Amino acid sequence: MPRSESLIAPNITRSGGLRIVVLHVLLVQLVSSSTPCHIPFKGLWWQGERQVLISDHHWGNYGECLNKNNDHHFLLKSNISRTLCFRCVIAFPVHENVVQFKATSCLRDPGLTLHSCRNEFRGDAPMITLFKAEAKPEKCPLETPLNFTYSTAQGTCHSRISSIQPCVNEKKLKLDYKACPELPTVEASGSELECLGSWQSMGAHFIAARISAHGKRPSHRCLIVEGGRRHGNLGISADSSCQELTHLSAASKLLAYKLDTKITAGCEYPDYLQEIHWKAATTAHSHRFKAGTWHSSHSATRFSNRLCIGEIVIDAALSTEESRSREKDPIRFYRTHTTEGCSVGFQCVRIKQISRTVVQLEFGIISPNEYEPCDDAMVVMQRETLVEVGARTQCPSIGRHYIPTCKHAIVESGCSNPHHFHLRKSCTKDYEEIICLASWADDENEYFLAKHHHQHGLQCFVLHDSRVKAYPATSCDRESTQYSHPALDFITTHSEQCSRWIFESLLSSSFPTHFSFYLAFLVPFLAGLL
Repeated sequence: MPRSESLIAPNITRSGGLRIVVLHVLLVQLVSSSTPCHIPFKGLWWQGERQVLISDHHWGNYGECLNKNNDHHFLLKSNISRTLCFRCVIAFPVHENVVQFKATSCLRDPGLTLHSCRNEFRGDAPMITLFKAEAKPEKCPLETPLNFTYSTAQGTCHSRISSIQPCVNEKKLKLDYKACPELPTVEASGSELECLGSWQSMGAHFIAARISAHGKRPSHRCLIVEGGRRHGNLGISADSSCQELTHLSAASKLLAYKLDTKITAGCEYPDYLQEIHWKAATTAHSHRFKAGTWHSSHSATRFSNRLCIGEIVIDAALSTEESRSREKDPIRFYRTHTTEGCSVGFQCVRIKQISRTVVQLEFGIISPNEYEPCDDAMVVMQRETLVEVGARTQCPSIGRHYIPTCKHAIVESGCSNPHHFHLRKSCTKDYEEIICLASWADDENEYFLAKHHHQHGLQCFVLHDSRVKAYPATSCDRESTQYSHPALDFITTHSEQCSRWIFESLLSSSFPTHFSFYLAFLVPFLAGLL
């Protein structure tokens, strides 16, 4: 065997060399203890149901950092009940949103060093997981949709197929667990998982997830994945501690998954919807149609996706609905595959063109059943009116309209601009400028959609004889307005033409301000008379 090299320089005696080595160790410890110990993963973290604050030099209740090695080993000191407490921590920052660590129990030895405290770890010391409180979610690494059967401590559900569906937000997944006769005590349930990060360890793939919660305290889980994109096994931790989830057998739930076939469009939406930017009256969401796809969004955030699966056309004369039987055009329903937030399923939608710039929609329920009724028997869950962005129309009832209790006109329609009207909510000169976007009528009422000059929300105005009602954020149709409480409701008693406004203003205090305008208007008019 080759002779091992000496650890001591040949020109130094053995005793002298020992002194140098000891001195070197003491100097290193002295420098280390005088240098501030920096903890690299500072911030607010969730550890189970409680929060832990890690600063540059302090780790929550574990105390201040005395020494460290390679950003993984830390010696910490705290003062508990006036007694010094030392701990050694081994940290594994597996992702910027996830830190796993093991810690010793509280040690009372003030002479404890970073090296010596490593021997204080118990063999059964649990692995603790921290999740960043303000973690930014990431795209989920699982390819979806997936079908699965699952096993729990109660047994295995193999007679029903459960599913994992993508939400509109690609950083979220929807898990739907089916009930099955093999597990009579387990009910059907669902949960939404928001992916916070993923990493590889010991040949397995891990995912950190946040379970959507309505309360202030979110719940977290760790997932372990073994297998490929088309099939494999997925284990879910029992709670947010993720303790010892190093293999599938340690999981609380075990899912055997297979990749399902993605649904694609089987028809196209009407031509009059295509390549136009639409805005919804109730939500102010943007809607866009392209071939067989339909997306809605708000402030650059996608809200829903609808794929056209099939079109159903019904002769209006054969409709069982009296209001529909009077329509001239065929009634068109569209069966869609809908993803709205994390609600996924099939949905029936009725689409009706009111004018070139207005479309009305009726939505059925979102159901896992593809063959829910998609005709007159559809149960309407929601109504919506879409108007083309940028649309303008002449305001109805041009003129100035009064109510008995006010000196000033409550409405001046089309007097300053044919597409604008002024609305006074109180009996003062102050008014709101409103832009008319689209108008239409049915057998009883006249409707028009409008928006405030400097606001994004839409309002529906309903005119019936001399009565005016205004409904903000409401689908502009008979059924929706019939069961909604109007924000404004008044009856005008008399009206006059806009032209009187000019001559009354000549006598008002604002005459000097507008003199040049009136002069430019009156001089050519008088010259024509001469």
